[in-house]
Amino acid sequence: MILLEAKQLDFHYVIGRPTVIDVSLAIRAGSMTAIIGSNGCGKSTLVRLLAGILQPAKGSVLYRGVPLPSYERGERARTIAYVPQNSARAFPFTSLEVVLTGRTPYTSPFRLENSHDTSVAIEALETVGVAHLAERRITELSGGERQLVSVARALAQQPECILLDEPSSSLDLKHRAQLIRTLKALRSTRGMTVVMVTHDLNLLDPGFDAVLAMRYGAIAASGAPSEVLTDASLAAIYEDPYVRARRIDGQLCVWSEVH
Repeated sequence: MILLEAKQLDFHYVIGRPTVIDVSLAIRAGSMTAIIGSNGCGKSTLVRLLAGILQPAKGSVLYRGVPLPSYERGERARTIAYVPQNSARAFPFTSLEVVLTGRTPYTSPFRLENSHDTSVAIEALETVGVAHLAERRITELSGGERQLVSVARALAQQPECILLDEPSSSLDLKHRAQLIRTLKALRSTRGMTVVMVTHDLNLLDPGFDAVLAMRYGAIAASGAPSEVLTDASLAAIYEDPYVRARRIDGQLCVWSEVH
């Protein structure tokens, strides 16, 4: 079943300079999809359009076949969670307090979080492996730790679909792999649909069902990781003739040769 769909999306921040150009895609329920491409090619903008944060100049985003703007804000937040690229926070809230803000779609303006909300938030912190940071101030954490707390906040929304913009960019080697294992487990146990912008191509196979590659605001290639993550395809996507993709001991390795 198609869960999230985009039809002929166009978007620009400055008139006459398109950022996303005629993008159409279909994300299946319970799938894991990666969005890749060079810096500035429109990946982050596309995922914000899919989350409903930005509105397209042309085209539409559908969720379960219904235009995304038709969903009431709270209903959308209970369905789709978005993890931004920048997780910096100015106020010294504890990690648990930050994650509890993910419960806002389930509360009213006149009700504080209850014990159930706290349990969900703690479980979300445990899921991403940072429960030990629950009482630490977010301003005291490293960039990678803050990013994992942001993922936990999204999970506290108990969404059906999670959209992540470069969630592994600040993570060390161990936590990058752990994050992907967590997302795979959520797909298996909860049927969660995952869409992730990433530059870390080595994380994508095995595990991801599809890869969408962007170039100059448009979809340049799409398909299974084995189809997109090839020398020829990546050379075109990144405009780099030295990029290489090889499987070593069952693990895909992608790099660019230095000459």
